[in-house]
Amino acid sequence: YYAEIGIGSPPQFFKMYIDTSSGDVWLPGQSCEVCATHKKFRPEASSTYKFDGRKWEISDGDGSFATGDTILDTVTVGSMSVSNQVIGLCTSESHAYQVDTTDGVLGLSYSGVSSIPGIITFVDNAYANNIFSVFSIYLHDRNENDVGGELHLGGFDGSKFQGELTWIPLYRPKLWGIILDGLSVNVAGTGKEKMEISGPAIINSGTTHIVMSGEQAIEFHRGIPSSKNSDIYGWILPCKTEQDVAGNILFTIGGADFSVPMKSLVREPVKGLDGWCSSGVTSGASNTIILGLAFLRSNYVAFDRSNARVGIAPSSHQPPPRSNSPAPSV
Repeated sequence: YYAEIGIGSPPQFFKMYIDTSSGDVWLPGQSCEVCATHKKFRPEASSTYKFDGRKWEISDGDGSFATGDTILDTVTVGSMSVSNQVIGLCTSESHAYQVDTTDGVLGLSYSGVSSIPGIITFVDNAYANNIFSVFSIYLHDRNENDVGGELHLGGFDGSKFQGELTWIPLYRPKLWGIILDGLSVNVAGTGKEKMEISGPAIINSGTTHIVMSGEQAIEFHRGIPSSKNSDIYGWILPCKTEQDVAGNILFTIGGADFSVPMKSLVREPVKGLDGWCSSGVTSGASNTIILGLAFLRSNYVAFDRSNARVGIAPSSHQPPPRSNSPAPSV
């Protein structure tokens, strides 16, 4: 999911990923020859541009990377602007970024997780200057207007979620980390089955899947009919699961259950395996569970920097979840 983000004065607008796990703001610079398919920032057109000159580089687990120099300029999101923000201007990037439909990334994490040591991130810069301390994310499948959700700065939109927000304190503030109390699989015809899955988790808008440790992924898929782990393709599900299996996954957080429909875990078809699709739950090397877009498409999340907490509620387009106890008031 991306938003049109303004850089400079007057703003030059770019399509940028919204990533709560990143502390970086970066986009292509004029000198990036391999960034031909992307819009490039023009420093000479911005009255607030300042050259900063630090080197920066990001790299992902799949081998993709971007590298360049830093500048200082204004970042505008909707009606709010944050000045003197450290921004990475890309001078080179890997093929994966070159063919991407977006131009860059707007990182929304705390300071301390940026690829550039010692910088103040966009969220912390806004908080320190009393611009905003809370932002919220509402996501769903794109509608007829090609809109996939809303990034709300300065609070939350009560029309986008049901009931009240359940506020959960952060155990790991820099990465919006919380504690997952438990997880259950509720498949129509077989009933609710509690999985032996709990522990630290990160709410991450920059990850498509829900990622668990290898042992947790095995435990999770035990409750999904006909799922299997392929040596080549990882966890896969019958594509018909999307149509034929009703039910949901219940994530217990802060005393409330938050639902993800079973059908949303059926991802793209696997090439060479007719009738099989990738699972929306994958395994990773860490014991920290990552609640990615598969979770955020069903649940509204408010990120509160000033109180080191997140608020979660079922999104307005989802059926209400079962609750173990009343959600606390905002």
